Amino acid sequence: MQRREDQPDYQSALYVFLGVSLVWLFMIIWALFGMGPVVIIALLLNHLITRLGVVLDGQVISEEQF
Repeated sequence: MQRREDQPDYQSALYVFLGVSLVWLFMIIWALFGMGPVVIIALLLNHLITRLGVVLDGQVISEEQF
């Protein structure tokens, strides 16, 4: 997709907004359920983000290479 020159870049603002929203979500879960579920959700998100990065980089090992 082409981006026109007169359009502003909101990507960094999007990342800041997502980060702040994630912190508030973790604080609410922590207040309701404790620290354990927050750690589990954080580990799950870390795993999913890492897996997404591997898939997007094209480094997925196919079954044919074994």
